[in-house]
Amino acid sequence: MKIYKVLTLLNSICILSGLVFYVYTTNDQQSAIVYVNDAKLYNAFDMTKEAKAQINNTLKSASFEIDSLVSTYQGLKDKTSEEAKLMQNQIMIKNRALQERQDSYFQSSNAQITQRLQDYLKAYAIKKNYRMVIGSNVLYSDRLMDKTDEALLFINQKYHGLNP
Repeated sequence: MKIYKVLTLLNSICILSGLVFYVYTTNDQQSAIVYVNDAKLYNAFDMTKEAKAQINNTLKSASFEIDSLVSTYQGLKDKTSEEAKLMQNQIMIKNRALQERQDSYFQSSNAQITQRLQDYLKAYAIKKNYRMVIGSNVLYSDRLMDKTDEALLFINQKYHGLNP
């Protein structure tokens, strides 16, 4: 198993080295290969920020309801009573439902955000005549190849309906 991992790593290094060699030996702007920090793009994308705020606001009311139940439960003197057991069960059910709802929101918004980022990044690459934009797993690159901030500006402008 270790050999497989080493071979996979060596293969990735060879491919990236070939790409870097290709970039540096080709003077044609049409063949430019750049990279972006995809985690930074995702987190700084305005759509991501808006989705997180919307999810937090939506889930706050459900969270307040659970907090209220917990507070009431903690105020009970007899934690072994039937009322206390019912309340404990209600808290567990509501917590589980909140977690499932939160997971569902994150999954659906993540898929939408990722698709929109890909579409905008493709438009950015086409506008800049980049033939390839690499995301994760860049082991090394000259800082001039890092187009994260420039791409982020383009993507957020595109998201807000501007024509960058």
